[in-house]
Amino acid sequence: MAGHGARFDLVCNLENFEHLPDPERFLARVVELMLPQGVFVTSTPNRIGLNRLRAVRSDVAPLNPFHFREFTAEEFRTVLAKHFGDVTLAYQTYAPIERLEWEPLLTTLWNNPAARLGRWLQRAARRRPVVERVEELLLAPRYQILETFPGDDLVLVQLALCRAPRRADALPAPPVERHRR
Repeated sequence: MAGHGARFDLVCNLENFEHLPDPERFLARVVELMLPQGVFVTSTPNRIGLNRLRAVRSDVAPLNPFHFREFTAEEFRTVLAKHFGDVTLAYQTYAPIERLEWEPLLTTLWNNPAARLGRWLQRAARRRPVVERVEELLLAPRYQILETFPGDDLVLVQLALCRAPRRADALPAPPVERHRR
């Protein structure tokens, strides 16, 4: 579509933002391709929520080798607001949200070698099947989308609805500094 003068009223970019080496350049191109009344829909994992689920510190670099960067909700909003006049975020989390409170603890305990040996011994002594993976103990996750921000540590994915694209050619020129001599 590039170079053909095409303009779009809707652009979607789901679960891809974290894979972009230069999100600012990407957003500038999205804005170029949008109609003035167009809408941009995008989503990206929340770094703090994912790291909490992974039981690692929030300042750790992305564990996924294909992610250039993972964003907090505020970082995501800030990047988008440079290119759009209206940014509305929504937040995907587990339902119930309390699952994010106890799942990292369960994962940590599960990965403890002494606890694993104890579980195996108990199961073997009682002649019960031994559970091999923590996922076998957990109910399948259900998700919900919240309009109210629950805090980065409870957000798995943030979704954005962006309107009012700010074209580089439509932005006012930056003020010129004049120096007196």
